[in-house]
Amino acid sequence: MEKQLFQFKVANSIDKPAIWFELHDREVMISPFELYNILFDCFRERWICAGVKAQFQIFSKEVCGFFFDASYGSYQETYQRGVFIESAIQSLKDLCNAVIRGDETAYQNIKHHAAEQMLAGLKDIIVPQSYAQIREDEVKIEPFEFEFVEPYSCDTNYVISIGDREYKSALSDWSTDFNLIRMSIEKYLLSYDNESEIELFFEDSPTIIRLKNISLIHSDKKATRVAVIPNSFVHEPVLYGWCDQKQLIKALYVGLLHICIRESNWFKEDWKAWEIFRVTTYNKLESLIIERFLTGLVEDDREPLPRHRYIDSVEEMMGDYRFLDR
Repeated sequence: MEKQLFQFKVANSIDKPAIWFELHDREVMISPFELYNILFDCFRERWICAGVKAQFQIFSKEVCGFFFDASYGSYQETYQRGVFIESAIQSLKDLCNAVIRGDETAYQNIKHHAAEQMLAGLKDIIVPQSYAQIREDEVKIEPFEFEFVEPYSCDTNYVISIGDREYKSALSDWSTDFNLIRMSIEKYLLSYDNESEIELFFEDSPTIIRLKNISLIHSDKKATRVAVIPNSFVHEPVLYGWCDQKQLIKALYVGLLHICIRESNWFKEDWKAWEIFRVTTYNKLESLIIERFLTGLVEDDREPLPRHRYIDSVEEMMGDYRFLDR
């Protein structure tokens, strides 16, 4: 039996189990969240453990790792694909099951819900033969949902879900730029590479929704690769998934507008301030560019269409929203 590259065990001077990785003739304790990221989104450079920055490329038969090591400098290692991926997945599952059982591990920041979310992500994981050329049968399209789970408050709680996995946080109106959210979605739809990052701030730290359209090889189809990167207050793994572009954009756009629709008593001392806030915020988020994409209306370059319409009352806003939410 070939020795596993990643193992969940007690090793070295650490008296609680952790995920250990054989690297340059020694074992290092690797970050579980970063190992999880490598499986879903390789190429990015990551600090995988103390003193070691790494970048991986996953191919059909091997995995190449490029390391900058505080102890040994820069070097490259090559691993057999099956051993690398299978031992990575198994070690993560072993860790998650231990956390869910209530066992102590060397990772103090991984709690029960984070372990459940990682297990859900690993359940049906498909690691492409090459992240540079992804086939249609290597992606699983799942529904994307965005929902505010309470009426507007200074920090309004929301949940994002992809399939059966979810991410929870809150949106702070005082640190979130609603105009920038709208422009980031428009950039995703209009830019050549269909790539953008949407920032939803909680206090001074953003949750980042990273979107990228991928053309699937040997197919005329595209899929949107989604990564919901937690803010600094949420100690959970990145929420990854593959989604349908139009379904995703409608769920996100209509879901964000809903912060203005549901009645709130936050301004109970001044109902006029609430009316002004919700109409103003709705106007900042509302976009005819996004809505034309959702309806399939193609703009003629010779006759540019308006980019925005102004809503000037709550009644008009409610009617506009009901039309969008059909």
